[in-house]
Amino acid sequence: MAGAEAYDFGQLLGEGGFAKVYRARRRSTDEEVAIKVISKAQAKKMKLQARVRNEVRLHRSLSHGHVVQLLDVFEDDASVYLVLELCDRRNLYTFLRQQHRRGGSMPVPMVVVLVRQLLKGLQYLHARGIVHRDLKLSNCLLKFWRDPRGKRRVTLKIADLGFAAQLDHPAQEQFTLCGTPNYIAPEIAKAGAHGLPADLWSAGCIA
Repeated sequence: MAGAEAYDFGQLLGEGGFAKVYRARRRSTDEEVAIKVISKAQAKKMKLQARVRNEVRLHRSLSHGHVVQLLDVFEDDASVYLVLELCDRRNLYTFLRQQHRRGGSMPVPMVVVLVRQLLKGLQYLHARGIVHRDLKLSNCLLKFWRDPRGKRRVTLKIADLGFAAQLDHPAQEQFTLCGTPNYIAPEIAKAGAHGLPADLWSAGCIA
């Protein structure tokens, strides 16, 4: 398995409490990817080692057009590296901000397309017993491309499985307080039992 030396690291795309995401290029294939670098020391300090292991375990099992693809995982003494599909450096939050600054809004047909794609990705996760628990605009990445006729298209991909949980059956519930305040379902906000429907609330907030 390749290590960090197999990649040329470039622009910092984003960062959080214990991880940074970089644009990178795989030297052997010239493929552009995103690499999430998780600090082991920070994860330990924040008592999030189990969360990191869970994210890797769940993400490895997934392959769907509306979920960001995990391409590789490796680690060294200091960090865990998640090599991910690159999605144009844009998420739904930054895209909407750009539209607003230009005095415009997202066309209704595009809204319909993106919401459908979000729900397809969510349906895939739920069919595998995975509740995301942190759906929000910034965790919806956008990949722009052109079809054979040259028409610009966009694909939405769900990202960041850091708070995701695997359920043994659809009715199983979790009790962890997690997520982002503006998007979390009321039952999570009250630190109560929650399951797959909590993601539907978050999807509604996004829509």
